[in-house]
Amino acid sequence: MKKQTNTLEERIYVGLDIGTTKLAMVAGRLNEDGKLEIIGHEVVPSKGVRRGTVINVQKTVDGLKELKTKMLNNFGIDVGIVHLGIAGKYVESINTEHSMIRKNPNSMITPQEIDDLLETVKQMLKQPGKEVIHVIPQEYTINDEGGIIDVIGAVGTSLKCKIHAAIADVSSVEMLKNCVSMADMDIANIMLEPIASAKAVIGEQEKEGGVVLVDIGGGTTDIAIIKDDIVRHTCVIPFGGEAITEDLKNGLSLLKDEAEICKINYGNAIPADVNPNDVISFQAMKNCPSREFSLKAISEIISARLTEILETVNYEINLSQVPTPLIGGIVLTGGGSLIKNTTQLASYITGMTARIGGPNHLLSHDTPSILLSPQYSTVIGLLLNAVENDYNVIKLNNKISDSKTVPAKEKKEKKHKFDIFGNLSNFFD
Repeated sequence: MKKQTNTLEERIYVGLDIGTTKLAMVAGRLNEDGKLEIIGHEVVPSKGVRRGTVINVQKTVDGLKELKTKMLNNFGIDVGIVHLGIAGKYVESINTEHSMIRKNPNSMITPQEIDDLLETVKQMLKQPGKEVIHVIPQEYTINDEGGIIDVIGAVGTSLKCKIHAAIADVSSVEMLKNCVSMADMDIANIMLEPIASAKAVIGEQEKEGGVVLVDIGGGTTDIAIIKDDIVRHTCVIPFGGEAITEDLKNGLSLLKDEAEICKINYGNAIPADVNPNDVISFQAMKNCPSREFSLKAISEIISARLTEILETVNYEINLSQVPTPLIGGIVLTGGGSLIKNTTQLASYITGMTARIGGPNHLLSHDTPSILLSPQYSTVIGLLLNAVENDYNVIKLNNKISDSKTVPAKEKKEKKHKFDIFGNLSNFFD
């Protein structure tokens, strides 16, 4: 297993997305321009996962081993540590509050004090059979003054924090961990997939003004609502693009591969946009005659399921009670977002603007075009998060080193080195 190196430019990061339809692995590193350079990527079919949950360990492990072997043979990367995304029906999100009386009310609030508060909340949220994945502060109240986003440096007697947390079934998470371990890899960290996707496709202004990330994957549709640069609400809907394929398969008596072709190549989210006289022809099996299918009928089946998904998204937006307006509207990503006119249907159902989001502006110019597709938003987001986390650690260590041992001239040079990446709030921009 490879040892971690000391600088961001030397480190190789690997994101792993264990999905319902595919297992995706992408390796990258930070280049000298501060962009993410992709140095290896592989995808294999997923045969042991349903709706984000592992149902066949052996098939999942076999797929992961195949990914690992391909990365070594094709790119010379011996994958040892991965950054894993999760999203399944076993994930739930809750909102809570925690209050405390400060021991030293006249002293300034420190980052360590906030870390301790969040760790206390994390321990309080732990229940038998549950694992806390994320604890995300929303806003703070100091004494009687509420609505405060940044409390570092403030003083006060009482401190209260509103929190959004993502919690998962331990058994399902352990199943994922075991599969990765059995494939001879370790997990650096676990991240909720809609939050990862948001890192890859949503810009800073959208995060500030308010935006809804909707990742339509194979087995799940993942939602993250962000406003004032804070994740306000997350949700995993337990059906996605695979459900559309199954609807086409059953509704038109097609083979699964044919149904997938119908969805990808001929699908349309708005039946009114389709000429009722247009047809396509399929030969389901050898020695069987070809059959013709109406493109309008295909569109009606697709539209019905997409409407159900997007109406659930709209319900979650209203349930979240995130203050409006959400200026950034809806950002659709994932393979299911590529169906024609999905943005128009999303706008019609939610009353918000909608666009397709792919991880374009954060990657180096020589990135393979296939990785710019919305299908890879999650795994690219996992890489970006890994680099950002290491950047924070290295910058903190550098500051500690500077303050204790580095002469003034050298200190200035090191500060300049880190300035090329920008502030933490606009990392990679």
